[in-house]
Amino acid sequence: MERRRSTRIRTRMRCDVEYLGKWLRALVLDVSDGGLALRIDREVQQGTNLLVRVSPPGRGQIEVRALVWHTRKVTAASGERVHVCGMVLTDDSPEWVSWVQASIEASMSATAPDLPALKEKAPTRAAPEPPAPQAAEEPPPPPPPVAPPEAESAEEADLASYRIRLKARSGPRTRTLSLSAVDEAEARRLATEQFGGEWDLLEVYAA
Repeated sequence: MERRRSTRIRTRMRCDVEYLGKWLRALVLDVSDGGLALRIDREVQQGTNLLVRVSPPGRGQIEVRALVWHTRKVTAASGERVHVCGMVLTDDSPEWVSWVQASIEASMSATAPDLPALKEKAPTRAAPEPPAPQAAEEPPPPPPPVAPPEAESAEEADLASYRIRLKARSGPRTRTLSLSAVDEAEARRLATEQFGGEWDLLEVYAA
């Protein structure tokens, strides 16, 4: 079976999250066709099903339900302690998939390199006579040192998308979910912690 990574688009989009009957403001960090990661200033329990509402430019309002697959506390650039949640969509949303796919295509178009224009070959000319010797010039000053790139903040850590295939212990029923994790080992650990009581883990592979 060929394994591939699901394309994720990083963003900094404000969203609304319904949690315990109240609407909270949050920040979407990245999206894919099967999930998202968001930053919120309140602790949310793993396994909580949330209603997320976003309003992409030119798309109107999109609502999806997503399960909090894992959560961690990080320090924002302002020094504030916040929570980053990796979430898996639990319902089908054609509007969400359409928006994500359009964002992927726009990102690929924006980063495509332009082909250089062909230049006509200049006619051959006779070599010029060497110039008269001149006084030695002082060498140019060395270029300024290049500052090292800034380290990526914890809230924007690179998360990979994985497909989790499960089988119910009480019968032949199976299900497949998507989640975001640092690596395959973490994906297996999170799946076992969340569903190990009633489901057997069959397969984990990069989406």
